[in-house]
Amino acid sequence: MNQTAKDVAADFRKSVINWLVAAIAPTLWAGAATATWWGSLLSLSEDRVSAIRYWLLFVSSTALIAVAWSLYIHALRKLRAVEQELADARKHPHRFQDDFDLDEKLPMYRHKTKPGIYFCVACVAAASRETPMQTMEHGWNCPVDSKHFVRNPDYKAPPFVQHRIPGHLYPEDF
Repeated sequence: MNQTAKDVAADFRKSVINWLVAAIAPTLWAGAATATWWGSLLSLSEDRVSAIRYWLLFVSSTALIAVAWSLYIHALRKLRAVEQELADARKHPHRFQDDFDLDEKLPMYRHKTKPGIYFCVACVAAASRETPMQTMEHGWNCPVDSKHFVRNPDYKAPPFVQHRIPGHLYPEDF
């Protein structure tokens, strides 16, 4: 984060300097165009006015070229940085497992930001398929293949209650 702040501050300084030079250059250029008028007000000779005009044109043209060159170099550096990021991203493609954690208790992937959403490990391993598991009372079922059922270890089966039909004899009746 600190490096990002430094980069932003450096880019801001560069852009301010570029804008200042870009604003000063046209002013000098306009000064060169009106140098004859200024020379008559200041009682300067034609030779001095001509020299001032050429120097103002030279300085303003140099400033404009410097700003253009600086912007070109800056854009080229940003382009190289983006190309490097793209090359790094291609070396390490995004995988399904990057957004999910393998739950230690259950053999399923759990979404990092959305609790309660599980994904089938077998489907991810076999076909790189993102298959959300269907939540059931006693576990989770894969909608693609019912063999990928995961039993809920916290599930307690309700106690079995035998239903008696009136008029029938049962072994405990003897």
